[in-house]
Amino acid sequence: MNYAAAALTVAALLILRPPGRWLVRLRLGSAGSGVRGAMTQLRRWLPTALVIGAFSVVVVIGASFPHLLAGFTGVGVFWVWLRLRRNNVARTARQLRGSQVAEIVDSLAAELGAGILAGQALEHLAADMPMLDGAAAACRMGGDVAGALRAAALQPGAENLDELAAAWEVSERSGAPMARVLDRLGDGIRDERETQREISAGLGPAKATARLMAVLPLFGLGMGVSMGARPVHILLDTAVGSLCLLAGAALACAGVWWVDQIAARAERA
Repeated sequence: MNYAAAALTVAALLILRPPGRWLVRLRLGSAGSGVRGAMTQLRRWLPTALVIGAFSVVVVIGASFPHLLAGFTGVGVFWVWLRLRRNNVARTARQLRGSQVAEIVDSLAAELGAGILAGQALEHLAADMPMLDGAAAACRMGGDVAGALRAAALQPGAENLDELAAAWEVSERSGAPMARVLDRLGDGIRDERETQREISAGLGPAKATARLMAVLPLFGLGMGVSMGARPVHILLDTAVGSLCLLAGAALACAGVWWVDQIAARAERA
């Protein structure tokens, strides 16, 4: 039993370890600087540390193989839930940046159309849009504003800033007015976002169905208990039941994860 617990612990550590690229950046000192960088990395890997700690507790208090296997199943389900939640947070942040980029383009076009200089308009927008801080600083110092916009476009959801950077660069080099170009760019961004909203609305029922099917066995357990059966005892106190619990949880998590990845790829396309 001790050998099995040790093997499962090592497997969990190997699966949940931080990626090698992050370790390399940390070794080179580029994973963040100062207290802010340390807090960012702590928030990023705190869920993984919690999963490893929970699994260690399960290993310590697991008195039998069925209990240990059931605990491992619970920790695995918790880890999948954390990853799905992180994906949803990242997806929401990407959509928010997309909305902010559309607002930036429309506001910049409106101010340029009103006769305000491009640099002043950019300064006004940077006060409310932190993603423009680098571009506003470059404009004040006479630097490469287009390059700063391209750097900001590397953030997920802000890809359309690359087109704004191209329009800015052409306008600087040729002196051509940028307001009409931004009007057309804003129309294109709105059409793109409308298409993305339609895709998200179409994928919503499929994602809801997958999650409902994943939690449906819990209602079955409740019905079994209400009928006087002992499904919880079988799943937690017998080897066959704990293996069935592990297999069922793995299939449910795999189904939810598969649907989530399909939805993410469709939204990014």
